[in-house]
Amino acid sequence: MIPPQTHTAISGQPTVPPLVSVVIPCYNAAAFVSETIDSVLAQSYPNVEIVVIDDGSTDSTAAVLQGYRDKIVYRRKSNGGLASARNLGLKVAKGDLIALLDADDICLPGRLALQVECFAQIPELILCSSDFSAFVADRVVETSHIATYYRSVARTPGGLAAFYASRKPLSFVDGKTSGTGQVNVLFGTIYEQIIWGNFIHPPTVMVRRTVIDTVGEFDERIPNGTDYDWFIRVCRHGPAAYIDTPLLKYRYSDTQLSSSKNSEQISLDVIATLEKVRASDPELYLRHRFRFHRRIGACYLNAAEAALERDKPTAVKYLLSSIGHGALRLRSLKTIAKLLLSRGLLDKYRRHRKLSP
Repeated sequence: MIPPQTHTAISGQPTVPPLVSVVIPCYNAAAFVSETIDSVLAQSYPNVEIVVIDDGSTDSTAAVLQGYRDKIVYRRKSNGGLASARNLGLKVAKGDLIALLDADDICLPGRLALQVECFAQIPELILCSSDFSAFVADRVVETSHIATYYRSVARTPGGLAAFYASRKPLSFVDGKTSGTGQVNVLFGTIYEQIIWGNFIHPPTVMVRRTVIDTVGEFDERIPNGTDYDWFIRVCRHGPAAYIDTPLLKYRYSDTQLSSSKNSEQISLDVIATLEKVRASDPELYLRHRFRFHRRIGACYLNAAEAALERDKPTAVKYLLSSIGHGALRLRSLKTIAKLLLSRGLLDKYRRHRKLSP
């Protein structure tokens, strides 16, 4: 843990900074986790607890973490998935503010200080996230990646600004240079907006401990969409903020949950999440019944397309569910055509498309 020091607020008065716990779940992360932990140790913010949960890794992750045992709170558990690892991290963490981080991403040095300042200047906030850049190996993919990563941002006129009711400049003191700076912050109640598509990037999130105590754990029954379900539940309890500058470097790799091979399960997890919202907030469901069914139908169609080559009967089941929710569209007709084609004809069709000018 980084020892607490006196912190200078933007008012110029010395304060005792709140403890921030950074929760890092990891599974077979030996290749990247040291770089991730080092990025937290390099934070300009002075009062940090690093909680690392090893979710039953079978590689050399435990050996790598051994070198950090005097700097982190370490727990190892049997493999249970991301939600169970995050839940243990929340139980172990002692911070007033909890920051989420994945074991292969990199925090920029001012991330925690800027997010803590955001909570200080907008006291009603319960959650704060930010923009992020993306990279693969040594190549930068994009310096501002949120609109590319989240379709709900790209397809909404006005982008992220359309989701938040308010905007303000956030002034801060750089903990290393003692210079001042300013970034734009969007904030407001986003509970209804996020139901129609996520736009909060999990490893950029900081949240108040008090709201975690109210909302509870990540849902371990939703393997690939557990963050999204949790954000909806959190955002129902108060306003959230978005810092409009990248505070994280997001690493692309073939093993991520966001890879295409997981698209079927991701679609099913979104459906499960929407069904939970429907059950917990029937008034909202009745006000937006058509929109709920349209989104659920689109998710079933995505699942059908993902399952097409693996399991045609399952793809047919998803497709019928999609049509039953009113999602019959051009994509549905294309999926039906693919289901009717034999594997040989389908391969021939794809080869023809690749050869076509």
